[in-house]
Amino acid sequence: MDKIENSWSRNYKKTENDTANTYNMTPQEITDNINTKGSSIYEDSIIKGFLKYTNFTGFLLTRVIKELEGVSLEDFKNRTGGSQFLNMEPTEYGTAETKAIHLDLVFEYDHQDVLRLRVDMEPQSSQKAFSIKNEKSYSLIARAMYYAGVLLATELQPEEEYHNIRKVYSIWICYKKPVPGVDEPVIRYSMKPEKEYYYNTLKNGKRETIYSNRHKFDDGNLISVILISVPAIEEVVKNPHKYINGNGNVKFADTYNFDTLSELYTLLSDKVSTKERKVFLEEKHIEERGDRSMDFFEQAVMEAEKAKEDARLAKEDARLAKEDARLAKEKAKIDVEIVERFTEVLSIVKLVSKKMEKGKTYNIIKEELELEDENFLEDVMTIIKENPGCSPKELSAIYLDRV
Repeated sequence: MDKIENSWSRNYKKTENDTANTYNMTPQEITDNINTKGSSIYEDSIIKGFLKYTNFTGFLLTRVIKELEGVSLEDFKNRTGGSQFLNMEPTEYGTAETKAIHLDLVFEYDHQDVLRLRVDMEPQSSQKAFSIKNEKSYSLIARAMYYAGVLLATELQPEEEYHNIRKVYSIWICYKKPVPGVDEPVIRYSMKPEKEYYYNTLKNGKRETIYSNRHKFDDGNLISVILISVPAIEEVVKNPHKYINGNGNVKFADTYNFDTLSELYTLLSDKVSTKERKVFLEEKHIEERGDRSMDFFEQAVMEAEKAKEDARLAKEDARLAKEDARLAKEKAKIDVEIVERFTEVLSIVKLVSKKMEKGKTYNIIKEELELEDENFLEDVMTIIKENPGCSPKELSAIYLDRV
């Protein structure tokens, strides 16, 4: 894609130092980079890597962009440069007087000038939601529209005319619901006339009325924003009985077939196993059998899943260790209490034994020792009488065993 020399793009730069940037890394470098963070497909670096793969993005976009419905993966590849990987680079646009933005993945789709699209794809592993109480919050929709506007404004070279402009798509893959409280799996925004209008023309000398969109862009259809809500897709696929009508379509404003949402689910959800996704990619010819080009992404996801499981086990081990420490502390406390109680009983047994040897009666011993627990003294004297010849320690142990 040509870099456009205007006031917006003079500040263009590649984000080479971005740790999530996978664009100039080898497959092994990507794997090493993301494995250290215990990543998953929800991580920007992995989903961006998937989106760089032409067939993956082609399959996704032919499901969500109306102009691409029915386009084969081979045609999509030919119309985006013919390469296995899309020519997409992260770019930054902005001036001293405008807010600088970072466009993650921008590429162009061109079909013999019949259909020309400029697409920006923005994976969102996390995002903010607008709150009037939080000055740093923002509307994701407004952000997406701003990105699309900048994408449109930076298309034309100085000598180009406006009819050469490409329609712009700003597509956001959201791993949190993009609009809080809205359950639509795919949310669309586009430019449209405020009302229908018609052309008046002459045909064979007679006046005819023709519906709009006769000429290119007469309907203003130059910008479209698509927000893909992965959580909403997951809810539909996991609970189809709640969302599917009798025609097999999803009960939302922008109706999608359940099969289409299931495909998007398999592509984008972290709830899909790497093995299941691999089978799907081969069945849909996104990745041909024996093609290892996407293996490093799958390997990264598999290792991320292992890292998650290892983290879970480590957390469980820590919990068990904490419980063991608590039990040991309790046992130590009990042991101390037992020793203290034994010492206390032993001292009384010694005193009572000596007094009994001198022939003192229960009442005399009770009065001399001033014991509050009368049963305790009775029990001790009984044990001493029943076990002649036993040492005070042995007598104390017998008492504690009984109580």
